[in-house]
Amino acid sequence: MNRSLSSTDLVLETVTQTLVGPKSRIKLQINEFKLLSAFSFTADNILDTGEIAERFDMDDEDFSRSTLTVKIVRLRKKLKQAFGENADIRAVRLKGYKLTTPLKLV
Repeated sequence: MNRSLSSTDLVLETVTQTLVGPKSRIKLQINEFKLLSAFSFTADNILDTGEIAERFDMDDEDFSRSTLTVKIVRLRKKLKQAFGENADIRAVRLKGYKLTTPLKLV
């Protein structure tokens, strides 16, 4: 890990597709990695539901809000394992979801 990073940073290692936080290192599935990467490239850390479904490779036939919710819940658990209770993905009414913790790509 890069030495300039603080022990309070949430880091996404692009080569290993690993989420690294002060509590632990967690290997992500490819679609979880794609989703967190996408959050990091938005100015406000918000992605609309369609963008998230696309990152999880869900087409119109596969898409259901309940399936998407389950995938988000699983990713939330991994965020909390790596960073703690302050890391979350929150629903934003009429927009989609917001990553509440800044994420650094390395």
